[in-house]
Amino acid sequence: MTKAGIATDAADISLRGVSRFFELGGEKIHAIRDLTLDIRQGEFVAIKGPSGSGKSTLANVIGGLDTPNEGQVVVGGLDFSKANDKELSHYRSQTIGFVFQSFNLQAHTTVLENVLLPLVIAGVDRATRLARATECVELMGLADRADQPTNKLSGGQRQRVSIARALANWPQIIIADEPTGNLDQANGQIVIDYLTKLNRELKITLILITHDAGVANKAPRILEIVDGTLTDRKRA
Repeated sequence: MTKAGIATDAADISLRGVSRFFELGGEKIHAIRDLTLDIRQGEFVAIKGPSGSGKSTLANVIGGLDTPNEGQVVVGGLDFSKANDKELSHYRSQTIGFVFQSFNLQAHTTVLENVLLPLVIAGVDRATRLARATECVELMGLADRADQPTNKLSGGQRQRVSIARALANWPQIIIADEPTGNLDQANGQIVIDYLTKLNRELKITLILITHDAGVANKAPRILEIVDGTLTDRKRA
């Protein structure tokens, strides 16, 4: 794996006829409905929709966190319906980096320790994980904060730590679910700028989940989802 974090085989994303529904009182309630979608390695795609539209469910299906009731999901040649638990776990830890609205950091540990955590879990040797974590912290412009506890940082800085942590295993895909939701406009723009830079310079696929049209418009391609169905548009 190089600094750019891109493996030899591109992690193209393919969904065919994918539905996710829940049974309630004998009725099927669809979160997403019969979706067919392709995302190429290195794309920057926004998934935009109101609360309850199915955008987070779609992100969780792509991220391997949720299993569709119908249809096929294939990422980088891995067919989720045929993969075993070990293969899916490896996919989630190595191919995908997750960034969440609520940061999900260890509050009383340092910036560097937070970024080291996924590498420790993955069993990476001490010297390698320290070098990787340090590099990711630097990429997020936080080198001068590396030894500070994350609860001493601003919201924007904490979200940049969570992005650095998502980068630790050099994923091919980052799924950012409402990454600006807890931030003011200025810090939100800084976070989007960093994510865009990772997509542009490291060729990491960026899937940005948002209800905010202004945030979605940062992406060259926007998937609008309403009641579990998609409209796909590319911006000039």
